[in-house]
Amino acid sequence: MATTMRAGDVTLHDLGARFGLQLTKDATFFLEWHAELPEISEQEKQQLDRIQASYLHLVSQRSLVEDLVKMVVVSPLLYLADFFLPPLSIQAEVVVQLSIADEELAIEGKIDILVLHNRLWILLIESKRAAASIEVGLPQLLRWGSRNCWRVCLPAPTPYNQSMV
Repeated sequence: MATTMRAGDVTLHDLGARFGLQLTKDATFFLEWHAELPEISEQEKQQLDRIQASYLHLVSQRSLVEDLVKMVVVSPLLYLADFFLPPLSIQAEVVVQLSIADEELAIEGKIDILVLHNRLWILLIESKRAAASIEVGLPQLLRWGSRNCWRVCLPAPTPYNQSMV
């Protein structure tokens, strides 16, 4: 009989031991981060500044729970990125189960937000309390995002991937 593990209980250590995930500090691992990106318009900068100001205002008053993080930060960013428009589809609280036959293990849980293009997963979001660092939701996201991969390398930490904003 297979053992069932909640996705929220999976740690980075578990992913490394079971699936060979490892941290890489190779700055060229994600070449897309270094590609020429389109300029952000003045209006987009103002919108991003407003989202950041809203987040900082709320977090200064209280510890934000998951739903507030999604409402104040995630939803406006998805809107700005046009992720609510075709050809993309967006789903919330997606129940996912991953079975690993050779280990008789099943990992189950929910993905907070999943953006799809047909069957291709474009974006996964796992939101946690605002006071927590990105590492809190990272094991769960990596498990779902790498379900068909044998080896996944994590990008080295940068100022842009250290916080939830």
